[in-house]
Amino acid sequence: MKIGRTVGAAALSGALLMARAAGADGEAPPAAGTDSEAPPATVSTEEIVPQQLVYSVNRIAEPVFETARAVQVITAEDARRRGARTLPEALMEEAGVFVQQTNYGGGSPIIRGMIGKQILILIDGIKVNTATYRFGPIQYLSTIDLATVDRIEIVRGVGSVLGSDAMGGVINIVTRKGPPSDATAKGLGGMVQGRFSSADQAHTEHAQVYGQGERYRFLAGATYRGAGDVEGGGRIGRQAATGYDEAAGHASLEYFVSPERTLSLSFDRLGQDDVPRTDRVASGTNLVYDLDPQRLQMLTAAYHDQTRRSWSSGVRIAGYWNRQEEETHEIRTKTPSLRIDLGDRQDVLGVNADISWFPGDGRHRVVYGVDWSWEKIHSTREDVDLRTGTVTPKRGTWTDGATYGTLAFYAQDRFDLGSRLTLKLGGRYSRFESAGLEHSSLGDLDLGASADQLTGSMSAVLHAHGAIHLVGSVTYGFRAPNLDDISVFSERPEGVEVPNPDIGPEKVLGYEVGVKLGGKRLEGSAFYYQSRLEDLLTRAPGTIHGLPYFDVDGDGQRDTAEPAVLQRLNLGSSIVTGVEADARWNPGAGVSLFGTFTYTRGDDTVADVPLARMPPSFGTLGTRWTGRSRLQPWGEAVYLFGGAQRRLAPADIADVRIGPKGTEAFHVLNLRAGLTLGPMSLVLGLENAGDEEYKYHGSGVYRPGRQVVASADVHF
Repeated sequence: MKIGRTVGAAALSGALLMARAAGADGEAPPAAGTDSEAPPATVSTEEIVPQQLVYSVNRIAEPVFETARAVQVITAEDARRRGARTLPEALMEEAGVFVQQTNYGGGSPIIRGMIGKQILILIDGIKVNTATYRFGPIQYLSTIDLATVDRIEIVRGVGSVLGSDAMGGVINIVTRKGPPSDATAKGLGGMVQGRFSSADQAHTEHAQVYGQGERYRFLAGATYRGAGDVEGGGRIGRQAATGYDEAAGHASLEYFVSPERTLSLSFDRLGQDDVPRTDRVASGTNLVYDLDPQRLQMLTAAYHDQTRRSWSSGVRIAGYWNRQEEETHEIRTKTPSLRIDLGDRQDVLGVNADISWFPGDGRHRVVYGVDWSWEKIHSTREDVDLRTGTVTPKRGTWTDGATYGTLAFYAQDRFDLGSRLTLKLGGRYSRFESAGLEHSSLGDLDLGASADQLTGSMSAVLHAHGAIHLVGSVTYGFRAPNLDDISVFSERPEGVEVPNPDIGPEKVLGYEVGVKLGGKRLEGSAFYYQSRLEDLLTRAPGTIHGLPYFDVDGDGQRDTAEPAVLQRLNLGSSIVTGVEADARWNPGAGVSLFGTFTYTRGDDTVADVPLARMPPSFGTLGTRWTGRSRLQPWGEAVYLFGGAQRRLAPADIADVRIGPKGTEAFHVLNLRAGLTLGPMSLVLGLENAGDEEYKYHGSGVYRPGRQVVASADVHF
């Protein structure tokens, strides 16, 4: 593939040029996903509460309060307190994030009306999305082990400069690198962790060992997780085809070459077995529909240099390998003697090199760099006759051996205009190329295609008064067509979808305005946003050999058995608007009150109908008490609510997960408490205390009914 050579050489040359820069004095904040301190906030007063740092907005460390974007950070402690079973479940109480679940082993976040391939997922700043991420809900966030998480950074809204695909938002999972942050002793330590929930008989066992010395720190851990068929609330009862098993491992090593230079190596792996697609089985469409296995593996090597030079304050170069595998085994109700076995694997190689630079008095914070990736897919299908054992090879979901390459250059500057105003300007040039050739019943299919795009963003923070910031941004982003868009070949009830390499990028222009509060007693944010999406890829009637149907017998006349032709086409246009708010009030005596609210409306402006899979209004209200004794006791009550969704798109009505009646409202109360006994931390919760019968809009499985959730962590 041409881009695999010429683009790869360009990226490698750029990376080596940046690497040569290692050598004067100074210090810089880290790139996304690293663990160093941030530059000082623009405003610092007694009344501002200490803020968590976020790296995913500008690839430099900065307090959440100082950014112009809608951002939240979920720590490992937050996830543990919530009793989350998986990483998607850890997001379920956040403003602006709605988690759809086709099956119990998955979870697909919807952010600002966008889902699936339109949400950018990162691990330590490295892209997880592959070129085969598909339309609609995807389950791949669940293939990242929650036990390895140090924190989760979520940036809501369009991302255009520091990454593509982020039409709805960015989720960056920052993994643990070594001993806990409060550990100062050198040597070895570790932790064992367990979790149990009663509605699904789910259990999690995790163990890790870590250590640090003068020149290094490391961590290695393993997880096993099993879940039975989950019992829903109210009248739902035990839901068949929901249980599954998974195992994961994580390892990280950092070597401190000098106070300014660090070499790091990390590896993540998670595999899920026997994960059923619940909606297909429950609706009667399938007798069997299992993902077995489903795996994610990622290996990353990075060099980070914080030496100050005339042209840089820090350099980070990271190379990575990302492999994702999925095997699907399907027996359809209408053909009970036929099993369809699909096998797909994506191998991705990539390099990211970026430079942070804070010239002069530090009022300018510049980040610039290059991203390169190359991906190859393997896709197979075998039809197995269960009566005779005969195996018939067929074309897989995508073109076997197809490749996909990307190259991008980006730069942005965050700078202060006086003491009251901070601006950020940025731009990105991206190029995407695909290649692949196959001989099929449709004739020769050539996937050779390319796309270029310039994107940019502008944002502002007005430091209005002490702990009050007014913020706003305008962002132009896009998502290039991936191999799923270009090469998919699948049978559907309405016809057969065939490849179309001539499609173009999806584009989005996003606006948002908001206010942020950062006081000691009252903190929070509120945002209004609008996203205008153009050239959206839709599944629509297409042609093959000039005909809108498959002319199987070649007579030029459409017979009853000859299916319609479908293709992806850039026909869609839509507007998504919404409001997001979160707040926390700390009146004193260890008590806090908190809440969130999210409203989303999506309109298909071409068909003049609602946009599909739009979440209803949803949010939380809660109170927490934290004691000051050595047992560190705490307790909280959290009320979750979601409105009914009756505003449906035609695709929603046809979806067995939704249907013409839409989704009912829900009201759920969760009660939790915890304490610390020496090296042991305990959490006990009563989830869905009222045994509410509910599911998140668009889901194929109901959430657990009333259940006990217990977890324990022991450090040694």
